[in-house]
Amino acid sequence: MTDLEQAAAPEDKEARGASATAEAGQSIWKQLESADGLEQLLPPWLAIQSELIGTVREALAAFDLAGDGSFSLQVAWPRPKSDSQRLLQTALRARTENRGIVQQWGEDDAAETALAYPVTLDDNRSGVVAVLLTGNGQPLSRAMRQLQWGTARLREQALREQRANAERLAGRSSHALNLLAAALQHERFDAMCHACTTELAMLADCERVSLGFVHGNHGKLQSVSHSAQFGQRMNLNRLLENAIDEAIGQHSILLYPPSGSGPSLTLQAHAELSAGFGNVRLLTVPLLAREKPVGALVFERPANRPFDQDSIDIVAACAALLGPVLTEKQQNDRWLLVKALDALRRQLRHLFGPRHTLKKLLVGATLGFFALSLLLTGPYRVTAQSTTEGSEQRAVIAAFDGYIREAPVRAGDRVEAGQLMASIDDREIALERLRLLAEKQEKQFARERALSERKLAEVNIISAQIDKVDAQLQQTDELLARARISAPFAGLVVSGDLQQSIGAAVRRGDVLFEITPQDEYRVVLQVPDSQIADVAAGQPGRLLNSALPDRPLDIVIERITPVAETRDGRNTFRVEASLVSSTAGLRPGMEGVAKIEAGERRLLWIWTRPLLERARIAIWRWLQ
Repeated sequence: MTDLEQAAAPEDKEARGASATAEAGQSIWKQLESADGLEQLLPPWLAIQSELIGTVREALAAFDLAGDGSFSLQVAWPRPKSDSQRLLQTALRARTENRGIVQQWGEDDAAETALAYPVTLDDNRSGVVAVLLTGNGQPLSRAMRQLQWGTARLREQALREQRANAERLAGRSSHALNLLAAALQHERFDAMCHACTTELAMLADCERVSLGFVHGNHGKLQSVSHSAQFGQRMNLNRLLENAIDEAIGQHSILLYPPSGSGPSLTLQAHAELSAGFGNVRLLTVPLLAREKPVGALVFERPANRPFDQDSIDIVAACAALLGPVLTEKQQNDRWLLVKALDALRRQLRHLFGPRHTLKKLLVGATLGFFALSLLLTGPYRVTAQSTTEGSEQRAVIAAFDGYIREAPVRAGDRVEAGQLMASIDDREIALERLRLLAEKQEKQFARERALSERKLAEVNIISAQIDKVDAQLQQTDELLARARISAPFAGLVVSGDLQQSIGAAVRRGDVLFEITPQDEYRVVLQVPDSQIADVAAGQPGRLLNSALPDRPLDIVIERITPVAETRDGRNTFRVEASLVSSTAGLRPGMEGVAKIEAGERRLLWIWTRPLLERARIAIWRWLQ
């Protein structure tokens, strides 16, 4: 080798080293840009940050991805795992205090400085990044600023992942809602199931999708996509039902052939189904309703098209939405008798099975109460609306046509026998009486003249005319006497108020007042026609008036009117009762409720009598 070549050799070596370093840096940047998740992003990110900060001996990134407070993801540089206790302690302190931390140890060239900065990616994920620097020549503010700025790339990655997850979730929801809309277009349960399996086969790109539901303790095939008739393929039906039972029994999504990751599950029925139809790939997703398995969907693909995770997530979302809908449709599509029997069986299981203690106590108490009401007897009472009336009610009327002159009493006043209640203007009658007296005196003079002249025939005629005038006078005197209207007996005025009608005209026979005796009452009961047969004269009872709710009164039935009358839209019979003892404050017209003692009956008969009567009438109306 010449001298010139020897001189150029170190330069070529340095150039090749610089080129390798540049290529390594480009490779790290490419890794950073192509990273799909946080776990792939952190190693190149730590390498780049260490290079930009400089004098970094070790770097660490730890994140809590589950939100439980533990660092489930830890990445270190340059080694896969950090063994520096100082760096770990600084990172934990920054996480706890939620601020940047700087800690130094030693002096001069042997000094070590740890920088840590907390990072919040989203509501559930947070962590901390830390670097360990050697020497004391590095400006710490610059290093901390670079570390803080570098975390923006981590937040950007978190936003990308959130957006990607949101898009995937929106896609799953869209597929599930479209499937649900297609299923709800059908009224019958069988048609809905067939539409679901056909739509799912096209959505998941499957050759066949089968749907089965739990009947008893085993799954029963309900529908197969692209096939309305599947009952003749007995071997296929049996294998599909076994696969459905296998998924329901384990409460898990089953994938055959298995992916190798995840828990170990039994796949014997799936292996038989796959081997029987050309080693197809199978995916079985249970259907849940009220957190209980009610059926399952079996998806089949050729061996060269495995199920990826996106396909599994989509069909799982569709199954979660279809489970309650199909179950509700299946329940409502049954005959009423089947629904009733199913409800009865369910209640019997609650009564005679475990748990449901409160329901058992309630049913036991109800049965005991029913038995006691069937054996024990109690007083049977007929309830009726009541009105209090006076024992006698007399009308005070106008004796002749005239005008009201005075009326000192009105309804509600108590009067004594002979007390003036009203008077009618009698001036015309008095004038008529004077005219009759003058006419009588004239007739008497004429009769005396005829007697003196011995005209016997004329005497007889005039005597008859005098008698007529006397009769008219007597009638006039009676009218004058009756112009003063007096109370026929001591009592209470229950109607009539003429104080606002002084000078008003009245006609002969007009009722001016109604009066009833004091402290003498009777009670009128309106007994429903359905209970009138239980009422008889002499039965005792109790009365409670609305105006005197604190004073119940004893009554005795006196008379039952045999004619019904309509009151408040129902037929009732008028029953009259007398008060055993009166009470102060009782007034005619008071209303209340009376209960008539009608003997002893069984308690159950008393409580159910109205219902039984209506049932008998309804049965007679519609069936007889």
